[in-house]
Amino acid sequence: MRLPGVEIVGKERNMKIHKVINNNFVIVKDDHEMIVMGMGIGFKKKPGDQVDEGKIIKTFYLSNDEIKYELYRLLDQVPMEMIEAVEDSLSEFRQNTGKDLNDTIHLSLIDHLNSAISHEKEGINIVNALLFDIKKFYPEEFRYGKALVDKINQIYDVKLPEDEAGFVALHIVNADMNGEDDHTYQITYLMKEMIRIVHRFFRVEFDEESSYYYRFTTHLKFFAHRIINKKLHPENKEEELFTEIAKRYPEVYECVTVIVKFIWKEYQEKVGEEEQLYLMIHISKLLKNAKK
Repeated sequence: MRLPGVEIVGKERNMKIHKVINNNFVIVKDDHEMIVMGMGIGFKKKPGDQVDEGKIIKTFYLSNDEIKYELYRLLDQVPMEMIEAVEDSLSEFRQNTGKDLNDTIHLSLIDHLNSAISHEKEGINIVNALLFDIKKFYPEEFRYGKALVDKINQIYDVKLPEDEAGFVALHIVNADMNGEDDHTYQITYLMKEMIRIVHRFFRVEFDEESSYYYRFTTHLKFFAHRIINKKLHPENKEEELFTEIAKRYPEVYECVTVIVKFIWKEYQEKVGEEEQLYLMIHISKLLKNAKK
């Protein structure tokens, strides 16, 4: 199991307990502080007792003091079934997609789902206003979020709504962006608005199952990410191509100009010609396969 600031190691020999977190987690000290995970490994144990190696599932070093106490708090509050369910889901996502997720997702997702269960039991329903767009823009992440929420519902006999699957998907999207920001809501909103501008400008319906639409939304995702984080490409290395595409597709250029004005009005970010060029190329390809 990978956790933030954690290095997984194999089973250790002659380990003695330094501190018992709960029945399933104990702390061991050698040259480094290490957490040992195993069902019942801390049951009726005290500092100085030998660790039962037969119960060890995973051991991992704490290499980041910043998150150490937050990790202890979560391990003390969250049942082992929750941690295993989250880890199984994230491991499957990594293996099947080849995407590398920032380790902070383990803490954030466990904490979020633990809070969601508490809210559900208290009758508190938190609506995910971007659920429809999350399904559309991040279908793969949403599928894993839905599977994890279904598993949590089964384990804890609760009824977390589909909104929570959307929240899980956003956690995964954030982690896939290497933890550089926590702006997935803003990015998703900006994507939605740019697509809305294209829809209204050309009055066409797009085939959302097509590879062209997938490439377009993927481009918008990272374009929006650069806007929110103020990392737009500063110069144009393709001036001749920009001029050629703008002349060849004047309506597409006009549409991109509307997007550029919207971004300046909402975010005070100037979109250079190189960024506009990529938008024009994607939109022109998308229009060729649009439903008239």
